[in-house]
Amino acid sequence: MNDLRSQHREAMHHAERARIARLDGKEAEMAELMRRALELEREAAYGLLQEFQAEPARSVLFRSAAALALECGETEEARRLAFQGLAGSPPKEIADELHDIVEEEQFRRRLATRGLALQPHEVQMSLAGPAIAAGIAPSSVIIPRLEGLQILAFRTAERQAGVEYRTRGRRQQNIEQDYEMFVGEPRAGSFAISICIGEPKQMSLPGMVKSESVVREVFECFDLLASAGESGLSEHIGAPAY
Repeated sequence: MNDLRSQHREAMHHAERARIARLDGKEAEMAELMRRALELEREAAYGLLQEFQAEPARSVLFRSAAALALECGETEEARRLAFQGLAGSPPKEIADELHDIVEEEQFRRRLATRGLALQPHEVQMSLAGPAIAAGIAPSSVIIPRLEGLQILAFRTAERQAGVEYRTRGRRQQNIEQDYEMFVGEPRAGSFAISICIGEPKQMSLPGMVKSESVVREVFECFDLLASAGESGLSEHIGAPAY
């Protein structure tokens, strides 16, 4: 078990280095580090494959390996690893996370079967529930969510560009124009839409950030809020006003 813990720590170290490389724009280095992290974590998880009494360690390792597989774009492998984790007796919180990974894999597979792929500056938003029908949703449900996402994108772009937090007044015109949000038509059979964040035309100007960086930061903040709470998010952002 000590060897597996050591291997898990090494995998997490590689994953953290990979995420830092991604933020620095070093995509090739990021991919290599993430693949190595997946290999290590998958090997550690399978080391407990038949050790059903070793909970929650068993399901935690499979959850972690499945999440890394998703980050590597290996969706089929992510599904297999998630199901292996669920085959044991995971705590409810870990089981919920494993089910989330399975749902994410199914979502990506549905996109692929329709010949769709999300670009780095795109977001896919799906809505489900009794008020949602095939390709149609109440405006009272969809519009506030779109407006909220647009505000998050603008505020994130301002923060990344070094703009002081606004307590009142309009945002800078170049921010509003450069990072405008565009919405595609709903997907057939559900209410799912693609949302694209605009890209500044003159990236060489000081303070300009790429739209994919804005999208990535928004969702990394979502993840931090879910995993580390407001304190973790506050530490990541670093600017109390934001």
